[in-house]
Amino acid sequence: MKLNQSELTYNLGYVLQKQGKLSAAISAYREAIQLSPGLTQARHALAILLGEQGRYQAAIDQFGQVIAQQPDAVRAYNNLACILVSQGQIESAIQAYRQAIELVPDWGIPYENLGKVLEADDPARAAASYRQAIALQPDLLSARYGLGRLMQQQGQLATSIEILNQLLALEPDYSAAHATLGLDYLALGQPASALAHFRQALWPQRPQISAFCDWAMTLQGSDELTLARQACGRFLAALLQPDRQPAARAKPPKRRTVLVMQAPGAQASVTQAPVAQAPVTQQLAQTYLKLGDLLLRYGGEAQIRQAEAYYQQALQLQPQVETYLKLGCCLVQQKRLNAAVMLYRLALADRPDARLNHSLDRILEQQRWPEALCHQQALTNGLGADADEPLTHNPPALAEAADLAAQRSACAGLNCPSCLQKLTERFERCYLGWGVYQVQGCRTRCRITAAPDQSVTEIRQGRAWMTPYQTPWMVANSTGVLTPDGLLLPDLCREYPGQLPDCLHQPLPTRLPQTEAAPIAGSVAVLTGLSGHNYFHWMVDILPRLDLLRQSVHLSEIDWFWINAPQAEFQQATLRALGIPSSKILPADQYPWIQAERLLAPVFPGSLGWVEPWALRFLRQQFLPLADAELPGHERIYISRRSAHHRRLLNEAAVLEVLEPLGFRVVELEQLSFAQQVSLFAQAKVILAPHGGGLTNIIFCAPETTVIEIFSPGYIRQYYWAMSHHLGLNHYFVTGAAPSCPPIHQLMYPSALIEDIWLDLNALNHALKEVGLIPP
Repeated sequence: MKLNQSELTYNLGYVLQKQGKLSAAISAYREAIQLSPGLTQARHALAILLGEQGRYQAAIDQFGQVIAQQPDAVRAYNNLACILVSQGQIESAIQAYRQAIELVPDWGIPYENLGKVLEADDPARAAASYRQAIALQPDLLSARYGLGRLMQQQGQLATSIEILNQLLALEPDYSAAHATLGLDYLALGQPASALAHFRQALWPQRPQISAFCDWAMTLQGSDELTLARQACGRFLAALLQPDRQPAARAKPPKRRTVLVMQAPGAQASVTQAPVAQAPVTQQLAQTYLKLGDLLLRYGGEAQIRQAEAYYQQALQLQPQVETYLKLGCCLVQQKRLNAAVMLYRLALADRPDARLNHSLDRILEQQRWPEALCHQQALTNGLGADADEPLTHNPPALAEAADLAAQRSACAGLNCPSCLQKLTERFERCYLGWGVYQVQGCRTRCRITAAPDQSVTEIRQGRAWMTPYQTPWMVANSTGVLTPDGLLLPDLCREYPGQLPDCLHQPLPTRLPQTEAAPIAGSVAVLTGLSGHNYFHWMVDILPRLDLLRQSVHLSEIDWFWINAPQAEFQQATLRALGIPSSKILPADQYPWIQAERLLAPVFPGSLGWVEPWALRFLRQQFLPLADAELPGHERIYISRRSAHHRRLLNEAAVLEVLEPLGFRVVELEQLSFAQQVSLFAQAKVILAPHGGGLTNIIFCAPETTVIEIFSPGYIRQYYWAMSHHLGLNHYFVTGAAPSCPPIHQLMYPSALIEDIWLDLNALNHALKEVGLIPP
């Protein structure tokens, strides 16, 4: 059979798509449609690729034309609905799925997709939809998984286990099913079975896990994050040892009363949780304990609630007085004093201890209960029926801190999923295959704010605060300005979790000092910023405030510059270049709460972390002249994060085996002076780096420089996309491998901010082909 030109062009597009040449495939499909507008298979294929590239409205339009030309195009209805879901058009998506079902009632996939959409608002109908999909297509494993996960969310753990075991009978290596079964068994108090499934889920990513464990064991220090990482590394190393594989059906161990606290409104009960003695289980308990310590130290409502959940898990696995005390501390910090009283009473009934007695005494005295001096006599009398903070045997298992924050806040700040999605959709992204994208500019106005006209506020006897830097993970997280009578000035205040551009949620700061402000004579310029010790935030959020300041006031007239303590070389070098003498620096980390005779506060230069064109011009004008002309240039550089505290490339050695033969120079920016960094980026033509502060230096790149940014799939941010757009750079990004066992991944990385990256070498080679560094 002879094909016409449009069909031949469509076939060419199909071949190009299979080869991963997606831009060329899109061009071929468009040409085929021009040749034959009624060629629906070309239009359908084009719509799918447009959706993959995030060009959702264009995809919706193409699917609509397919349906108009071919009303029985069932796959077009199904795929259109998927795009509509991603755009939040749920009712329209449901209608499209139902139209697909009406056209082909014996096709399981629309039923499965409909189940996913119905989960949140109608779990019963969602479950029925999943079951129908399975009945029609018993080998539709994703539908079985969706149903099993839904049953877990509904608390039907036995049903979830049954469904997921049926799935594993069909596909034993289905990692997501193993991970979900691990949660089921953990919630049922069967840690041996849980660990067996977690081990199976992790098995495909043994190299990643081993790299994390090896690194964790090299860490030095006694801070909470280091201890949590070390505990997690020991747990994972023990879990993945072949001779310590947990049995899926272990003999029930000795059981002991363990207390788990839940918020008001839950039904009261006490669980008889097993006291497991297996070393791996003990290591898991220690991991929970150290993660609880980390989040309790960090503070914040969501973090303390998550710490409570971790301590609950630790108690179920390994009851210890220390853990009871820390769980009680969590409850007290949440002002849940009745719950803490019950916790300590039941703990004392099981294991008398002077520290528990002391903690209980303090709470009873705080509540002014008459029994505070003789509560020991009542330990065996049980619980009062009017307790308003009951116990439960069903704590949240391995809940994610980000999810808890989203549930308890109108907006999760810099990590708000809806705000991040809106920001992502501002940018025109072209999907190139293998997780590689090209950022082709902004669809809408990429300029977030303009340089303000009235940029400096002067306040006589004004007050200002900043929470001081403590550790790399306990940074300056709140700063702001008040009038003499204590009125907050919201435009001059910032506090984590922060706020993304265009977000309507504007909470007032909560971390105000409780002590007297230190009086400062003379004029004080307020230049502090969140995470000001960090290179990115120093350059983007702090230094541009100096430009605003000097437009209103001559810098020589200012007595003090109140700023995050400039201890790093880049801080000192940039201040020196801007003419700020060290003798006029008033370090906010040492003076976190001040009242100045004359306070001068420039506005923030833009949204947190978002640099504006005027600020970019200021930074380039001030610092490009510092470039070290004698430093030999390198056209191709790779920025290593091997010395960083987080977001490291775990398989960096394998990546360098690809890059070094191509002429890439490996650079650790921590070993270079600020001037050397400026010079390095000013001369580079291709820059490849994991997402991190080092990429701030693209500020100094020449137009047309190529930037390839590497992300973990759980932490994709757009800060450098905007910079590249303003500066005329060619920006690409590639995402690393997704975790095969999210519950354990959450223990390794309590925040997506610190996730390490494992880069698939096929994805790396594809990115290098797309930028022309290796032949296609």
